[in-house]
Amino acid sequence: MQENDQRALGTRTRTYTDTHDDIQNVHAYALTILWHADISRIGDRAWLTRLDEGQSVGLSRLEPLFSPPEDDRLARPLTEPKISRRPLALSPHSEGITISVDASLPPIEINGVVVERERLLSTQELLNGVVLLLAGRVVLFLQRRPIHSQPPSFGLVGESAAILQLRQELRVLSGTDLSILIRGESGTGKELVAQALRNHSRRRNAPFLTLNMAAIPVPLAASELFGAKKGAFSGADRELPGAFKQADGGTLFLDEVGETPREIQGLLLRALESGEIQPVGAARSERVDVRLLAATDRDLEAAVQEGTFTNPLLQRLRGIEIQVPPLRDRIEDLGRLFRHFLHQEMKNHGNEERLRYVGVFARPFVPARLIARLALHEWPGNVRELRNEVRQLVAASLDTETLATGQWLPSLPTKKEPAGPSISLAIEPAGVTPTASSYRDPSSLRDEEMLDALAKHDWNVRATAEALGVSRASLYDKMRENPLIRQASELEENEIETAMKLHDGDMAAVARSLKVSKQGLKRRIKSLKQNKERSDYGQTRD
Repeated sequence: MQENDQRALGTRTRTYTDTHDDIQNVHAYALTILWHADISRIGDRAWLTRLDEGQSVGLSRLEPLFSPPEDDRLARPLTEPKISRRPLALSPHSEGITISVDASLPPIEINGVVVERERLLSTQELLNGVVLLLAGRVVLFLQRRPIHSQPPSFGLVGESAAILQLRQELRVLSGTDLSILIRGESGTGKELVAQALRNHSRRRNAPFLTLNMAAIPVPLAASELFGAKKGAFSGADRELPGAFKQADGGTLFLDEVGETPREIQGLLLRALESGEIQPVGAARSERVDVRLLAATDRDLEAAVQEGTFTNPLLQRLRGIEIQVPPLRDRIEDLGRLFRHFLHQEMKNHGNEERLRYVGVFARPFVPARLIARLALHEWPGNVRELRNEVRQLVAASLDTETLATGQWLPSLPTKKEPAGPSISLAIEPAGVTPTASSYRDPSSLRDEEMLDALAKHDWNVRATAEALGVSRASLYDKMRENPLIRQASELEENEIETAMKLHDGDMAAVARSLKVSKQGLKRRIKSLKQNKERSDYGQTRD
């Protein structure tokens, strides 16, 4: 069976991605929802095909339409009221995409940097993926990515190109009896991949045994793998079956196979080549029918050079390889993974109902800014590290109204922004900007304190933020979460006219009465005037 499988797939050593180059030929720009107050929307995607046609695309509360990757019939807009109806503009550029923000709109955050006017995203950035934080409420991931079909989930969370590629490989290889080497960094989920291969194979109902080679003492390695006869060594008061015997007819998963003792590697190679094992103390070998799956995060080629791993065993193991992607290469999946782990932990504590969506004006349990921040983290510990972070966040938030991010968020470093004028055209205010460490934790800012400070500083966000000791971006977030506070861009023409009459055209007094900044009010009046002129011009042409 295994020989036929090997001939069908080819006998050369390779990673299995070599057989799937055809599914990566077509690329397109896409926006994926990393976080939304309605957590059922997380992972929804909008394909921006017009950008590839040389046309601009709008991004607002009402456009584009996002749908689950598995069902594009369920398309709908973001519908987040804190996001303006008037769109940001995404325009194709020879070097990537330009995102333009209208002067009358609040700034957005792109990869953690506040952008008030324009930002050019390079082609390389778009391949890596760009994190957008809108109105402090919605986190999007903009990326140029391959268009894939939708293979079965195989129990793996995510819809990124990297995880879909992995599923394509699993779909083919799970139907074979081939031994497979699963490679990837620590914490990427190699054991889950092994379980998926077994659960979708003909051996799904047969034994599945896992053995961590790093945890076995060297003197016991042979008996743990191949078994031992009674009396074979001191303490062997009964016959030991060994992992190969226990997995007979099924699947044996050797985790951390790179840590296999040098003395045992020859015996392991023989078992793989011949299908025979010889228990310690036995006079003859026994035949077993075992499919072997092995995993490692170790550089086995380097281990061969060092003399700690034999080359014949390496070549036998790596006949077929699967590479599990690190989390930093699948940030598009971060929202789905965070939601998955969050639901698990909340359920463990019996309070998963706190994740229920209760409407657009409710304060979300998970601050969107946290997800935007996590999406910029390098994740050296991969999915395991994310799971542990969620576990700690939930444990610290059992008695809080929202997820307690304060003690965790500052500890997470972010990716450094690439330098160069072709990358960043963000317009920043003049003067010295406080460092992140000098900012106050925004979660400690009470609504009453914020409203008093805004009124005291005539609703000027910059002055208020400096007085409160928080960043402007954090203050914008707090303002958007408060239903008593409106943006100047939300003011209606008739209420502005009424306030102007009451205060005899005194702009400062009008702004105070409407609870917006004077500058924001002026921008809104200018925007309304321009809209009216465009409307009048259109009627004249008609």
